[in-house]
Amino acid sequence: MHYSMLDYFQFHVTAKPTDTFLIEGDVARSYLEIDQLSDALLNDLNKMGLKAGDRTALLAKNSIDLVIAIIASIKSGQVFIPINYRLSPPEIEYILKDSQARSLIVSDDFISKELSNLCADLEINHYHLNHTKLTQSQPVKPVKQQSCEDFCQMYTSGTTGHPKGVVNGHRQIFELVVVNELMPPKGDVEKPSLLLMPIFHAVGLGQLFINIVTGKPTVILPDFDPVEALALIDRHQIQDTIVVPIMLKVFVDILSAGPLYNVSSLNKIVYGGSPIDSQLLEKAMAVFQADFLQGYGMTELSGGAIFLTAEDHKKAIAGKVHILK
Repeated sequence: MHYSMLDYFQFHVTAKPTDTFLIEGDVARSYLEIDQLSDALLNDLNKMGLKAGDRTALLAKNSIDLVIAIIASIKSGQVFIPINYRLSPPEIEYILKDSQARSLIVSDDFISKELSNLCADLEINHYHLNHTKLTQSQPVKPVKQQSCEDFCQMYTSGTTGHPKGVVNGHRQIFELVVVNELMPPKGDVEKPSLLLMPIFHAVGLGQLFINIVTGKPTVILPDFDPVEALALIDRHQIQDTIVVPIMLKVFVDILSAGPLYNVSSLNKIVYGGSPIDSQLLEKAMAVFQADFLQGYGMTELSGGAIFLTAEDHKKAIAGKVHILK
């Protein structure tokens, strides 16, 4: 059994190199382009003297840049740490210290003198990533990894204290992919998925790797904008997405005002983070004509662990409301 996330990515690079892998705004990148750009980034990072097992922190919104950094980290055998970009400077400092990060990759949005000074104080390598400025370089031979080896360290929200660093290996993420793919309905891997949840969260990261393993194109929206999200669903004929109920309510309110966007391509909507009101669910099912699934999980479980199926939701609006509680 192949558990390595990199194996799946590189399979698609070989099998369909020119197919679209990522879309952000007006920019589309193929599997081969992301492979080459991650090699270029890794060549730069190797000059810092980093080695397999070192922690590399990532501070960026959902973006092509962030996915390139993740792929490069996996190729190097380093453990990537996606940081919640909404945290305050002291909270970011805590994670950098606790994780013993040796490098920090930062996107344009978060470059600051304060962050540069913090990295200098902590003796952490600081790298400003903008993939449009990466230059072509020699291909990099990835570090061979075992399925049990660490490749990601995610931090909890720290609701009851300091955030906790949860380490995931390839196998845990692969098992998350399998659990999600066992949930009907089955989709068409050629039709894109809309990534709305932040990659620093287990749900967003999980969705990204589900798409990487299955070879599904991923449309990225850096900041949640309900009107833009609906426009993307219409423009790219999005097949599936993941939301929280409050996002779903905003969608329903907009679409109930008139048929501004064609969302008929959506056949699966997964939600979580809180229970859903039965009236909202009924309205949403009428508006979207899609199958709804509810996922429950936590960072410590590598994402989703328990699901309410599409059939459960149909029973709920038919009168068995207790299913949703």
